[in-house]
Amino acid sequence: MRLAFLVLTVSASVLGYELVLMRALSLAWWHHFAYMVVSVALLGFGVSGVAVWAARRWLERHRDAALVVLAIGFAVSVPASFALSQVVPFDVFQLAWDRWQLALLAVHYVVLFVPFLFGASCLGLVFVCEPSRAHGVYFWNLVGSALGAGGVVGAMWLVAPEQLPLVVCGVAGLGAVVYCGWRLRTLGPLAATAAALAYFGLVAPLEVRISQYKTLPMMLDAGARVLEVRHGPLGTVHVVAGSTIHLVSGRSMAYEGREPQQRALVIDGDSASAINHLASREEARAFDYTTSALPYHLLERPATLIVGAGGGSDVVLARYHGAREIVALEVNPDVVALMRGSQADFAQRIYEAPGVELVCEEARGYLARSKRRFDLIELPLVESFGPASAGVYALSENYLYTVEAIEQYLDHLTPLGLVAITRWLKTPPNDAIRLFATVTEALMRRGMGDPGRHVAFIRGWSTATIVASPSPLTARQVEAVRAFCRERSFDLVWVPGMLPEEANRYHKLPKAECAVATRKLLSAEREQFLRESPFDLRPTTDDRPYHSLTMGLRGLAHLRARFGDHWVRFAEWGYLVLVATVVQAAVVGLVLIVLPLVVVGARGEGMGVKAAVLGYFICLGLGYMFIEIVMIQKLSLFLASPVYSAAVVLGAFMVFSGLGSLAGGGVGRGLRAARVGTVGTVVVGLVAWLVLDRVLGAASGARMGARVLVAAALVAPLAFFMGMPFPSGLRLLGESAPKLTPWAWGVNGYGSVVGAALAMLAAVGLGFKAVLLLAFTLYVVAGWVCGGLVRNSAEGRGW
Repeated sequence: MRLAFLVLTVSASVLGYELVLMRALSLAWWHHFAYMVVSVALLGFGVSGVAVWAARRWLERHRDAALVVLAIGFAVSVPASFALSQVVPFDVFQLAWDRWQLALLAVHYVVLFVPFLFGASCLGLVFVCEPSRAHGVYFWNLVGSALGAGGVVGAMWLVAPEQLPLVVCGVAGLGAVVYCGWRLRTLGPLAATAAALAYFGLVAPLEVRISQYKTLPMMLDAGARVLEVRHGPLGTVHVVAGSTIHLVSGRSMAYEGREPQQRALVIDGDSASAINHLASREEARAFDYTTSALPYHLLERPATLIVGAGGGSDVVLARYHGAREIVALEVNPDVVALMRGSQADFAQRIYEAPGVELVCEEARGYLARSKRRFDLIELPLVESFGPASAGVYALSENYLYTVEAIEQYLDHLTPLGLVAITRWLKTPPNDAIRLFATVTEALMRRGMGDPGRHVAFIRGWSTATIVASPSPLTARQVEAVRAFCRERSFDLVWVPGMLPEEANRYHKLPKAECAVATRKLLSAEREQFLRESPFDLRPTTDDRPYHSLTMGLRGLAHLRARFGDHWVRFAEWGYLVLVATVVQAAVVGLVLIVLPLVVVGARGEGMGVKAAVLGYFICLGLGYMFIEIVMIQKLSLFLASPVYSAAVVLGAFMVFSGLGSLAGGGVGRGLRAARVGTVGTVVVGLVAWLVLDRVLGAASGARMGARVLVAAALVAPLAFFMGMPFPSGLRLLGESAPKLTPWAWGVNGYGSVVGAALAMLAAVGLGFKAVLLLAFTLYVVAGWVCGGLVRNSAEGRGW
């Protein structure tokens, strides 16, 4: 039982630390840089297989001591490596021209990978020493991982990101202490854990250093100060005050007047939302000189739904125009708590004003449950300009800007209502053009054969706004769009009846790219334009919800040809980091796992056995992660948050895969359980592939508790069968080719971790459903390779 507890706690700590690093890197840099953690974990799991194989004889003779040393090594190295990683002066934006940054990136990887090496080696050694108990060990491994995922997400509400490594350290240390038993030898692990907790908790407290390119450090450098901080899994929220804070996004240069006093709500050091203190109603006029104000000049006192209300600037604008009803949606409960609590007086209790309703909920979940109709549904800016224009949000899956989302907005409008979406205007303006393509696609799906009559598109110097209606825009509304742009020096991109010479008048560009692209999208050339564009401007869908990712390798080549050495300024860094992560993972795995196996690994075993082990376990690792990652992404919309989706999906996958592992131990010999697992995964997976969207759509209006149960029920049968093949393969290896067991562990770890990054890369290009089909194909290959291993055994070549 002590061994099971050790596996449970170390597994919980390893997966928990992976989530901790993702949270920390999201705060320090941007959320997609958290994919570096995938590569770091790959390095640890991959090298663990090599390390356990190289020292397997000594480790097996001194199993108990080795397990304790490895567990304590993990516990102590977690805060130590975290602290060291924060002092490495790595600058991601200098990668393209400063070669030293590559070396610093390598140092960063080495520093962060050490805890994963200790943790993975500890777990791998248990599998090597207990092959006959592989199913039970795998059960506790997965249950521990599930507890780690759920526990860390829960801890994020209570503990700051920089203190979370200490929580992980304590859990792993507890596992080592319990494994030792309450005897004299317990003092060593206990002292090591206590010393690490005391040093990094009191003497040299851990901290997360936020990138200088983020909004918060820039504000602080300009003299602002932090008033309050709140932590949660949806982000760290700073309340910032200072005379230099002016957040009226994209305000026209034609505006002459006073601005309100403001504070800033800054989420994860970057996305900033203003809290406004108005000295007079006249100060609210500053917001009327933004492109976001356009719909209020086309409607009279609209009943308004604001998606992403934040500090309330868009509520100020809606009240300035006399909106008779305002529903303000905000997904982050910490922001809601601040606006109803400590910041309520400064904000003049705007969310308590007559006709204003603040709702803490995700937009599409709210609309799925609501039968209310609005005159205006407004989606304001949700990102900061600098990072958005630099493409660091390229890998942000966003279900607010998909065809299905626009259709949902249109369905909740009154007959003459409007949906209005504002985005930053980038160079090239791919984001705005793709949004126009998505909006017009939604209009066509709703039966509007001539979508150009239902939509208007304007731009300022930094923002673009698109409005769309289920009814054709009236002549009065068309003239109001022209007048609005004329008075505020905004440029028309499209309005019904617009002439080409009306575009590009105020903020002149060398080429009127938006206007030219818009006309092609509304013409018979639409499909040809989308097909021939060097960028991916196809409408975004729920199957490919990466609205800001438009470049790809073809687009990057176009940027190099167009901008020469300055292409880096316009690249989508999120995509570049993901590609680099996948390439690095493949290279590291080749060097640390495949090459040693081929050259020096497991002498006496035939190459056929080695190839079969490599193929079987890497297919399982890749396939498992493909399915898990896609389910997390698909269910993030259904569960209203990627954080909650990750907790539910990871927990359900681990628990039910663990139960499948236990059941596999009773099916019979390892081969039979492996075949039942692979065949069951493919059959159940294909059924889920066919019914998933229908079930999620039917249940999208249910309460959160019911949706959690539905999500778990969808995951459970698939995860159950996915839990059988891996321990069954280890059991077969332990009985016939034990020298290959460490390699199997390392190869599966490599495939599992690299599979996360590879799944994302495949999803942005092919879509989630295609990635699922790839995963099922990998399980088919694994089942076939397993049969090949049996044939090798029959011929006396290993198994």
